[in-house]
Amino acid sequence: WFGVQVLFINGGAKDINFAIDALDVGRGLYVVGTSFDLSALIATDQDVLANRWGVVAGSPSQFKCNGLVTVGRDSGGTAQATMDDTSIITFPDGYHGPGDVGFLVDLATASTVADLGGLYISNGLITTSDTRADCVFSGTSGSGKLYGIFRNFRNVTLTSAAEIDGATVECELLTQATAEIQNAVIQTNALTSVACLQDPTFGTSSGLHDTEFQQTGAGHALEIDSTGTYTFTNLTFTGYGADTTDDAAIDVTTASAVTINYSG
Repeated sequence: WFGVQVLFINGGAKDINFAIDALDVGRGLYVVGTSFDLSALIATDQDVLANRWGVVAGSPSQFKCNGLVTVGRDSGGTAQATMDDTSIITFPDGYHGPGDVGFLVDLATASTVADLGGLYISNGLITTSDTRADCVFSGTSGSGKLYGIFRNFRNVTLTSAAEIDGATVECELLTQATAEIQNAVIQTNALTSVACLQDPTFGTSSGLHDTEFQQTGAGHALEIDSTGTYTFTNLTFTGYGADTTDDAAIDVTTASAVTINYSG
């Protein structure tokens, strides 16, 4: 139990300048609109007296989010566009489970465009429960792009309609789904000997190319699980262990021959 008393000493005092919060898991928010940036979260939650659910708190350009943010559609399923160039969003650690915080990006409608280019910081930890944020795309009719900075995420899941271009992404598991990944820095932060990007699709103007992988954890950058010949176009690896070790850049899990050619 706890109690709070606030005394406003003049007419200029505002209740929004005082807060006490014991919220650990929010129900999440839909960003509602047709074309906007993620500052709409603050406008909907914090700035509307009848709302104030406590999912987000801060200023329009820099705030904390305690829940899942769904973009690409509203709660009624209506398609929408999202363009975020400037937001700084922090997902705090808390008493929640895997997948309870982060972004859900719905590309099920052709008119949906969802591009995320801000700074997104996950403060979650890997303890009893993995409380890091996720960024998960679904659908292939619209288009989406990551070109911002994503720090300490758990899963980043793409579809063929989403891409990474110019982003810095730190995560444990990156699901490509044939998406193009280019001009990027991928920081792999697994604490065990697992690969961040498993069975990737390579290319020169599609698939994975022109990307740097940096070790910030203890696992692999890539896992190749099928026999064949693969061409790495301008792929670089920094901070990984020697071949065949638990933290080698490339983990080949097939027993048959694999040939890797390098271009660039």
